[in-house]
Amino acid sequence: MCLKNIFWISLWGGLALTAGAQTTRIHQATIKTVTTTGSVHTQDAVPVVRLGGDERISVAFDHLGHEAQRYIYTLRHLNAAWEDKENLLPTDYMRSIDGECLIDEGELSMTTATLYTHYSFQLPNAEMAPIISGNYAIDVYDDSGDERTLAFTTYFCVTEEKATIVPKATTDTDRGRNTTKQQIEASAVFGSSLSPRTANELMLTVVKNGDMAHAATLVSPYALAPGGAQWQHQDALIFDAGNEYRKYELQSTRYPGMHVESVRLNDDVYHATLSTDECRKNYLYDEDQNGVYQPAISGNGNADTDADYVWFHFSLYAPDLSDDTRIWVDGRWAAQIAPDERRLTYDAATGCFTAHLLLKGGYYSYRYATESEATNPIENNFWQTENTYTFFLYYRERGARYDRLIGSRTSSYRPR
Repeated sequence: MCLKNIFWISLWGGLALTAGAQTTRIHQATIKTVTTTGSVHTQDAVPVVRLGGDERISVAFDHLGHEAQRYIYTLRHLNAAWEDKENLLPTDYMRSIDGECLIDEGELSMTTATLYTHYSFQLPNAEMAPIISGNYAIDVYDDSGDERTLAFTTYFCVTEEKATIVPKATTDTDRGRNTTKQQIEASAVFGSSLSPRTANELMLTVVKNGDMAHAATLVSPYALAPGGAQWQHQDALIFDAGNEYRKYELQSTRYPGMHVESVRLNDDVYHATLSTDECRKNYLYDEDQNGVYQPAISGNGNADTDADYVWFHFSLYAPDLSDDTRIWVDGRWAAQIAPDERRLTYDAATGCFTAHLLLKGGYYSYRYATESEATNPIENNFWQTENTYTFFLYYRERGARYDRLIGSRTSSYRPR
């Protein structure tokens, strides 16, 4: 895209506004392992479907126990900051018979020590479908008792694909050649039906490795020209490079898996002790999945109903850290677990920081997070790290009632 005839330079070029949480929020202790995925672009920070297209959003979750439950779900349209502040009626943003859908009968777990029921559904479907682009929340309610209660909320996006996003990443940041950070740039080429008049009508969100809590959000363009826009030389788009994610896998409770030292049955619940982790002082290349979870079991069974729940015991040997250092097990899958539950505590008997999480068997990509990612002493930051960046481009012309999502793209970047 040529921007020789730039006619407007954004005064907000470096401004990034904090968006609300977009990770799944669980409100009932009996709900576990909520997964929200798209039929394409599985590495997207939030699943995306094209407006009027054939793609589907798949939502799955487990309810601990085999007792019958009744769940229903509905949709909410959110603004670009993932806030419920738009003055829209449900009929403005979705096609639906009565505004809610019943989730069909779940599947009971098979031959597992921990009993659970697996539920799933897809959107759009014959009973409900979004009819405008933008950000959406799916609210799932437990309707089994006398009073309906919110079980969890998860999120997805609908895009019009009216703009083509061309991303770029470099370690030569505006703070100089840097060994710990990566800087993002992007350009967008608009379709003929779009003609933004001011940079304030466009908002870009950039998400690294699906970590919505640390996204660069609502960044207005550095430059706007007929037919396109550019985002460059903006502090909000400089990210800590991080390190490759760690990983473990447990496909069977009969034997340890990758990075698992032992598996045992205790009080009718399985326990898996992971190999002790250590701080990373140097970069070491490894194929990773940037924080995702994938259900998996050995053999030909169904991981959705055959994988057991296991208490996974994490340990981190970090003798240089003070006993009260705040550390969390982190990953895209971990964001739906309360921070207090996944925070590590110091165990004087072993000299390690430890955490204990009840999780479904499968493959886990994880890391250790601290209060400051820029100075994380456990993972550290290395310019060589492969990271996945997801771009969401929103458009709200003057007088419009909602934020349209006009383009999205996920791109993997490895410095050379």
